[in-house]
Amino acid sequence: MAQIDNQTDTITLWGYSLKRWSFYTYILLSVHGFMILATFLDYGLTTDEPPLLNYGLDILRWYKSGFTYQPIFETTNTWLYGGLVHVLGYVLSQVLPLSSFDSYHLCCAIIGFLGVVAAYRIGYLLGGGPAGFLAALFLILTPRYYGHIFNNPKDIPFAVFYLWSVYWILRGLGSLPELPKDWIWKTGLAIGLTLGCRVAGLVLFFYLGLFWGLRYVLLIWEGLSVREAVRQFVPQTVAVVAVAYVVMLPLWPWAMMNPITGPFEAMGYFSKFLEPHFSYF
Repeated sequence: MAQIDNQTDTITLWGYSLKRWSFYTYILLSVHGFMILATFLDYGLTTDEPPLLNYGLDILRWYKSGFTYQPIFETTNTWLYGGLVHVLGYVLSQVLPLSSFDSYHLCCAIIGFLGVVAAYRIGYLLGGGPAGFLAALFLILTPRYYGHIFNNPKDIPFAVFYLWSVYWILRGLGSLPELPKDWIWKTGLAIGLTLGCRVAGLVLFFYLGLFWGLRYVLLIWEGLSVREAVRQFVPQTVAVVAVAYVVMLPLWPWAMMNPITGPFEAMGYFSKFLEPHFSYF
């Protein structure tokens, strides 16, 4: 049975000790996960889903053809997006005994669940257990987020990996200048997966340089030599950018074919993006 120790702020459950707010968060995440599994079959289609699910298939055809399958670049604009979630959704639809769109919804919902975990981790990092719990709770209780995790394959995955990128950028601040190597590739991985959803993730490189740069300025103020700061800062940021790009390119055919200009051309297109949509209920 559960026992609460108010002095140590822990809960002992069947012999295992957990911090009280971690215990509450595990319960919250368990309920959220159960609700996802219980309801993901009840959601209809959005305008974006049919072409994007087909985009996942086109990416696989493109690789299978040895990068010669050109119809992938002849759609209206799907090739301007990274294909991470769309490939995962299509592959899942071939494995699970579900319809293509139900499999797609489950894939998106699992990613949305990971976004709640990211919100908890950011809240915990900034304010401890209570802040982490409330961050996760309020994100779940945000209707636009909760509902969209089931059938918004563009915005939700981008938001989720964006959150993880912010988490690792923030977490790295406290460890500079001696940043663990595994944190470098985790930060790059998170940013790369964000770019594998949408090119707007490029702004994360700006945040990385800005906040890590300001941290090094503070360290110089505290006595770190400028030479040592530059010696640490430049390789760390270059390594993160390199990892992010290596992760992004296989997920986005247009960027793989145009690794330098492609992302910036896509950013320019989206800066003046105009497209009417008709949604049927």
